[in-house]
Amino acid sequence: MINPKHDTYKTADFLDDISFINAIKHHKERDLSYWKEWKSSGPSNLQAYEAAELQLRLILSSRRLKPGSVFMESLWEDINGSIETEHRHKLRKIQMAILSAAAVLALMLLSASLWFFNSSITLRTPYGKTQQVFLPDGSQVLLNANTELRYPRAYNWKNTREVFLKGEAYFKVSHGSPFSAHTKNLTVQVLGTEFNIKERRGTTLVALIRGRVAIKGSAINPLKPSILNPAELFRFDENTNTAVKTTTNPQVYTAWMDHKVIAENTTVGSIIKDFEDLYGSRIILEDTTLYNRVIDGVVPMGDKDNTLFVIANILNVQIRKQGDTILFKPRKTP
Repeated sequence: MINPKHDTYKTADFLDDISFINAIKHHKERDLSYWKEWKSSGPSNLQAYEAAELQLRLILSSRRLKPGSVFMESLWEDINGSIETEHRHKLRKIQMAILSAAAVLALMLLSASLWFFNSSITLRTPYGKTQQVFLPDGSQVLLNANTELRYPRAYNWKNTREVFLKGEAYFKVSHGSPFSAHTKNLTVQVLGTEFNIKERRGTTLVALIRGRVAIKGSAINPLKPSILNPAELFRFDENTNTAVKTTTNPQVYTAWMDHKVIAENTTVGSIIKDFEDLYGSRIILEDTTLYNRVIDGVVPMGDKDNTLFVIANILNVQIRKQGDTILFKPRKTP
């Protein structure tokens, strides 16, 4: 069955499609049959497909065809035999110019193609917005607001299943070769599982939902490897260089996907940090003792103004806005 999205592809989209890569690079029968059927349907973007195929085959070619010197000399002798002598030098200059231009063009195309295939894709979510991402192998990633995700293009994805994360994301990894999710201080390695990573303000949290993962430190921060099982949490604090593994309620760490915070003995200061990371605003409590107040319950996070209203009512404070700064002032008693 033809996938309608392929009819809207540009050249770069084909080069990022794992099925296209499998057909041209790996000659997989299923993918070859699909693209043959797709081309026979007469798509309007067939030219983009052909351009992508040409670029990929250029990269995959291990050698370039070059006519032998004997053949070239013989060819030019035949040509020169029919051309007047005074035009021969001119023709030779034209020939060299054409060959030089062709060589430069081929080199530029090869360089551009090499750069493209070895480059990575970087996605960034703005404040207040989440984004669903499908990786080349079908793995799914839900990015929280104010988050960056980087991963290799489809050409290299089969050999290297790895992503680089700044912020927070929920991963649903397809089974296959080893998959690595890197943050500044940790690497999470899996084969196929579901987990949440949150890296904010020097603290990295990994909550395992299903499956099993291995966690190790990064190049700049080596740690003793640790295995996580479902309902376990791994916490690393960059400021104190400490790592702790505990049991947890996984819903607390995945609630952000439903645009809420589940507070279980959670400080107001922690909830305020989540709000600031989500919306890019700064909250100041005039009564600083409120930062340490512990609350339980559900705090909605889907709407900025609604969240401020809920927090203000919990703390019994008034809201004063000054640009991107929000001041909470204690309400005056009558």
